[in-house]
Amino acid sequence: MANYKVDCDKVLVKRLIIGDIGAFEIVYHRYSRELYFLSMAYLNNVEASEDIIQEAFLYMWRKRGQLSENSILGAYLRKIVKNMCLNYIRHDKIILKHSKSLSDECPDAFSPDEDDFYEKPDIEFEEQLRSVRIKLEELPCSCRKIFIMSIIDNLSYKDVSSRLGLSVNTIKTQMKIAYRKLRK
Repeated sequence: MANYKVDCDKVLVKRLIIGDIGAFEIVYHRYSRELYFLSMAYLNNVEASEDIIQEAFLYMWRKRGQLSENSILGAYLRKIVKNMCLNYIRHDKIILKHSKSLSDECPDAFSPDEDDFYEKPDIEFEEQLRSVRIKLEELPCSCRKIFIMSIIDNLSYKDVSSRLGLSVNTIKTQMKIAYRKLRK
């Protein structure tokens, strides 16, 4: 049985190298669930794990020409996912460290006093503003940061992507999640 799987993998690798989408779909269906659970074991974050799995398969597809016919797809994909998870964890720690140092330096920078902006507070507007702030706080940390950089800081997805070291597709996905949760 083990030889059959190795032979199957060799055929799939050959098909991947030449750009066969059908082979990609087979590989995806064969390994995506396992890779998802691996990612969840590292991150314990559904959205981040889904993004990492998507990025891992895209990475494999882009680098398919560099695959060897003797490549073991499962091991190759597990290594990609493991590295992406570790990068995500490192990146998250850096963001946390910098946001903490920013909030220590400027404690009022992230919570402006509404009276500074309005002479006569509008009760309905204040209620909406409070509701938006609460919903923003409910967003996952990375999703909230991406949303704030894009909407409040008025950065393009590409700029946010380069500043955070994430793909533009990840930024788009996180923005969709943020909008969906804020609309509820």
